[in-house]
Amino acid sequence: MDNSFWNGTQGRLPRIHWHYKVWSHAAELTAGYNNTRNSDAYLPIPKMLAKDGVVFNFTCTEMKDREQAGHANCSSEGLVHQVKMATTTAGAELAGKNALKRYASDAYAQVLSTSRSDCHSGLTAFTYLRMTKRLFEVDNWRHLVEFVISMSEGGRRQRLPHSDFLGVMGKSKELRRSTHKRLLLCECIY
Repeated sequence: MDNSFWNGTQGRLPRIHWHYKVWSHAAELTAGYNNTRNSDAYLPIPKMLAKDGVVFNFTCTEMKDREQAGHANCSSEGLVHQVKMATTTAGAELAGKNALKRYASDAYAQVLSTSRSDCHSGLTAFTYLRMTKRLFEVDNWRHLVEFVISMSEGGRRQRLPHSDFLGVMGKSKELRRSTHKRLLLCECIY
């Protein structure tokens, strides 16, 4: 089949990071993923997607292990790392998205960390989900603007200069338009 048929298509997979730190990976096994010490349940998926150029879209890129309940033995970071390595091995592209409503800079920093990579296993795209009224509160908006600009610059910028922030928040219509365009670009590219 001609690969152009799949152009722009994304394959999605649910995240199952509960009990990820337990050797049996019981939650994944219950869902049908044989992800044990001797079996990588995530590698066959990007191999299949890579054959037709389909992007593997994975979630929970903003989550950190330390934010999860200890008794659940969660490891969203471990799962994202495993998926990144599987897509790299398979030669597939990896896109990401957030799973939760998060507005703080530490969640954005986690996405930036996931998106960067020296071995070409970073994110090729990112979709921001869960936009609510809270996102447009001054501090939350500032964090989002910093994040979008950093993503558009390949994750290099960690902090938006105060003067840029003031312009974005109301002193300059042109800066607001520019930021809006970057947000739209971020939706399409990152």
